[in-house]
Order: sequence, then structure tokens, then C-alpha cells
Amino acid sequence: MRTSILFLTLFIVSSCATQKEIARKSIYSFNFEGEQFQITSINTDSGEGFNFLSQIDNSGKTEFKARDFNQDGTLDIVLKGNLTLTKANEIYLAGINFARAEGNYKETTSLRTFEFSKAENLYTIKTYILDEDNASNLFSIYNHLTGELSLFSDSNANGVLNTREKGNMSIEDANRLYKEIIEEGILSKRMVKKETTYIVIESSNLQTASYRKEH
Repeated sequence: MRTSILFLTLFIVSSCATQKEIARKSIYSFNFEGEQFQITSINTDSGEGFNFLSQIDNSGKTEFKARDFNQDGTLDIVLKGNLTLTKANEIYLAGINFARAEGNYKETTSLRTFEFSKAENLYTIKTYILDEDNASNLFSIYNHLTGELSLFSDSNANGVLNTREKGNMSIEDANRLYKEIIEEGILSKRMVKKETTYIVIESSNLQTASYRKEH
């Protein structure tokens, strides 16, 4: 059985979304240890999006904000405020569990995901399209033997990684791998280049390609 990274969208259901919107914003509010928090999900119909955890004061001002870039149930970075990432993830998990218990939670798999397996590594490119003119890619490298996960983002989906989200691999080494996996995605017709943008083609099924042995 193939071991896979979980790329599950934590979609907090609310009534503020409309079918005509390209990206839908949903907010779930909850109380944790006497403080008010919100989980905000921004998603498209094909599964791309981000989650944010925010702490709101009595005047409605945001005191703390952290991001779950790949919507896997773990916050990746603190954007504002003094809470540690460990504490923020404790609160985030509690909020997810509250939402689940109330029936305001569901999981969906992104339809713009390309997986490529080579030796002991599973490479994944996930495309996020939040409006007609902007896209970004998340590139992950998962080692089956060590369990190590590295995450990088290409904020313009232009084929160049510009941010390391998680892991110890250098961005230079990751970019070399990223370009190789993009080529494999295009060869397998799971990715396309549109002008200066590389995006994963939407698919109803998650497909994993294997390393093509050279003759």
C-alpha cells in the first residue's frame, strides 16, 4: 500500500459563501480558555485554499493570526501576535474538534494535486487558484523512510520557489527538484504552463506517477 501525505481541506461550513464566488470565505468562531478565536477558511470549488486561526478582542480587532498553508490541520507560521506556534496549534485543534462536534466541518481533497513518486520520496505539487489572475503552488517532499516532510511555496506559480514553509532542505536544492517534478507533471499531462504560470490540471481523482527509469 502506498503511503501518502494527507492533503485534506479543513472546510468550516457557513452561510456566507455563494456559488458564484471563485473563492469562498467561511468563518467559525469559538471560545478557548475564556478567549475568543476564529478559524477562517478560504476555498474554491476545486479544493484550493488556506486556513487562518485568529484571536479577536472585544472591539473586534485581531490580536493574533496564524496560517495553515496546506490545510492539513497544522498551523505553519505565526503572522501576528505573541502566542507560540505550539500553543496556537493546540487552540486550532480544539476549534476543529468543536466544529466537528457541531456538524460544521467536512474534509475534501484538493482536485489540483499532482503526486510523483521517486525512490523513497513522494513529491507533491498542489496548485491554489483564488482568483482568475493569481495562482500559487505548494511543493512538498516526503521521505517514506524517515518520515521527514519539507514544504516550499511558489507564490506566483512561476516555477521558482521563494519560501520554505517547513523542513531543513535548502531552497536551492528544493528548486532543482521542483523544476524536475514540474517537467514530469507536464510530460504526464497533469500540469500545464499558461504564459508564465505552471498549474496542476483539475482532476476528479488523485493520481500518482512513478519515476520513469532511463534506458
